[in-house]
Amino acid sequence: MRISLGDVSLWFDVSGPSVIPRGDTTVERPVLVAVHGGPGLDHLTVKSALGPLAEDFQVVYFDLRGHGRSDHSSPEFWNMRTWADDLRRLCDALGLRKPVVLGSSFGGFVALTYNQAEFLRVCYPLYSGTPGWAEESRQFQARMIKNTDVALHYSTHEVHAFDPWSVIGAVRCPVLVLAGEDDPICPLPVVEDLASQLPAETTRLVRLPRARHTIFRDRPDLAFPAVRHFVSQVRESQPASC
Repeated sequence: MRISLGDVSLWFDVSGPSVIPRGDTTVERPVLVAVHGGPGLDHLTVKSALGPLAEDFQVVYFDLRGHGRSDHSSPEFWNMRTWADDLRRLCDALGLRKPVVLGSSFGGFVALTYNQAEFLRVCYPLYSGTPGWAEESRQFQARMIKNTDVALHYSTHEVHAFDPWSVIGAVRCPVLVLAGEDDPICPLPVVEDLASQLPAETTRLVRLPRARHTIFRDRPDLAFPAVRHFVSQVRESQPASC
């Protein structure tokens, strides 16, 4: 089967039913979208291997833009950002609200890029609770110059190796920690734990009520004075230069 996403037509296939009988009623099964390996190959790289999953899921296979039976498009669109966007638009066009996305080999890169894009689309508007942030964040995302290769490299190779607690012992300078009490990204108990392990005499933790992740937008009345006061205190504590 083929489905048009506007600028491209993608080929897809489905294994397994979406609804199964159970007693006197029916049950919808989870939908798994399989992203094939490559680059340059098609969905057959995963179809035979994932066959048994059709016993528990409805499995959607498709060929990425430029691959297999889908439109080949043109080289300027053969990149992770476009493939991830095609994946999102395919799910939207098929009415898949919460698909399970499984990427195999090269397809894993596409899945990671897709998940990052979905995180920014769904979660970034939640970074602030102040009015107007949803539209403002959408404009931020549209205007920003994004390097998905860097983001993909970090999420694949670096993020799991970074442990902020492992470098706490090396901190010797004064530290100001600003924490939004309603921050969904850096929860307050985690920030408090981190701050408690820094040198008590030179560390200041400021909790900002009714602030999420965008603390300077949510509570400028508290965040900016805290920065100014902290810098002033640090400067006053330093000996005058000769």
